[in-house]
Amino acid sequence: PIYEILFQPKTKIGKQHLKNKWSKYYTTNIDYLKDSQEIYKKISKMELNSDIINETYDSWKDIKSDNNFINKYQYIGWEKIKWLNYGKDRKKYINQFLVEAYPEWCSRYKGRIDDSIIEMGKSLIDRYEFYSSTEAMPVVLSHGDFRLDNMLFFDINGRVVILDWQTLSAGAPMSDIAYCISTSFSNSNERKINEESLVLRYLDKLNLSEDVYSKEMAWRDYRRFAFVGFLMGVISSMLVERTERGDEMFAVMVERSGNQAIDLESLSLI
Repeated sequence: PIYEILFQPKTKIGKQHLKNKWSKYYTTNIDYLKDSQEIYKKISKMELNSDIINETYDSWKDIKSDNNFINKYQYIGWEKIKWLNYGKDRKKYINQFLVEAYPEWCSRYKGRIDDSIIEMGKSLIDRYEFYSSTEAMPVVLSHGDFRLDNMLFFDINGRVVILDWQTLSAGAPMSDIAYCISTSFSNSNERKINEESLVLRYLDKLNLSEDVYSKEMAWRDYRRFAFVGFLMGVISSMLVERTERGDEMFAVMVERSGNQAIDLESLSLI
């Protein structure tokens, strides 16, 4: 009964969350789910009408801003993370930085990085403004440096622990996925064999309807974001203090992601 009342289009909750928002989100927080279940049991015994539902919705605005609620359930509302979208100034800075730094980077890694990857990088930078332009796609929390070096296997509950969150942003789902897959496979042939199934497994966990984010759209974005590891390797290597170990780490990152982008013909998408 509670779901029939909550999700009727004539209520505020129904109008704002039924099809467009509510169905896209879920939580795995056990405490939240158990407490919500108890609330639903109690509410289902009440005589509910639209006025009560609307009052409940208005109260929710106050509840979710309460620090006790936020700390208990680790609640994050979209309004709290809008600032993670860095905007046009950051894209403009990166574009300018790449134009100025890439020639020096090419000189530094000439002989270590295959010429085909270096030439691909030149083409990417020539088209970077278009590449970085915003496209319509779902938005997720994007780690920004999602590679095996930033993961601990496993905690006491058998979960992977993700480290190094200073590059967190609101971004495209396939950005982290393409980056992680490209940098994780030392053998390009193994990556080619497994990457599509890995993308589909992630898409299944993302749990979005086909009309919101189809397999075709996800695969296109995966190909498009194959450049992420390449760009991370180039930019980071020119910003940090240079070491022999660092040079090789960035070279491997660029090499693997560059080969991925070439194999997937990613330049054809920009």
